[in-house]
Amino acid sequence: MAQDLVGSEAGPATTPGPSFEEEEKDLQETVERATLTNERAGQSLVDQGIGIMVAVIVVGAVAIPVVQDVVSTTNVTGMAGNILEYVTLALALGLFVAAISIVR
Repeated sequence: MAQDLVGSEAGPATTPGPSFEEEEKDLQETVERATLTNERAGQSLVDQGIGIMVAVIVVGAVAIPVVQDVVSTTNVTGMAGNILEYVTLALALGLFVAAISIVR
């Protein structure tokens, strides 16, 4: 059975490699993508800065005060109350890590 497949009229089991024109086209597309990436490098930093500013406004000015108010108005005591108090700390810590990540 295996000998029939190898010796069949269909030809060899492997396909021929890409032609020179196809390789040249692939190389040209790669160079164009690299050029676009380099041109957008400065824009990426601005985009990240704007994203961090939006995150600071949303988390710092909205989420943290709302969570603090909800935690203080709920009548949760004991271990559950202690854990809920750390939610605002987790939000602030996440915001801090996100702001520091833009520097890296």
